[in-house]
Amino acid sequence: MLKPTSGEIYYKDQNVSKMNDNLRSDYRKDIVGFVFQQYNLLSDLTVKENIELASSLVADFYEVDEVLKMVRLENKANSFPNELSGGEQQRVCIARALVKKPKMLLCDEPTGALDTENAKIVIKILKDISTEQKIPVVVITHNPSLVVLADRCITIKNGKIEDDIYQPFALSVDYLE
Repeated sequence: MLKPTSGEIYYKDQNVSKMNDNLRSDYRKDIVGFVFQQYNLLSDLTVKENIELASSLVADFYEVDEVLKMVRLENKANSFPNELSGGEQQRVCIARALVKKPKMLLCDEPTGALDTENAKIVIKILKDISTEQKIPVVVITHNPSLVVLADRCITIKNGKIEDDIYQPFALSVDYLE
């Protein structure tokens, strides 16, 4: 989201770190779907309206009903954020990120504020999105129990890559008991 102070960031053959503000804005809009730790839902808008707001930013998008189905919230389209549990609000955030048909999802501590049951639901949805929609999902977490669920785990310490492990036999989300 921000211009790096050092190093370079590439997406395919594009050096994102060298992009001007307008190009970087287009990159965030068209390529990346963001799921933040804080839900950042607009409280005066329904679930459907929160998602439609994101879809209005791009030319090609999924229908709201389609993304609500992906996150298992088909029956909550007309609810307001304060009528939802924390897990449901996080799933709305995932739907809002997905509606733009992103090329990748970046998720910052998507289970940080959730109980174990809701965390399992969110992780299962993210894994399903990765598999079924063929969208790479990057999860930033401090939760070590989530590491074994990942196909690849990159450990960053003091701003540097400390470890990069490919895990072809990642555990299922059922591991989170």
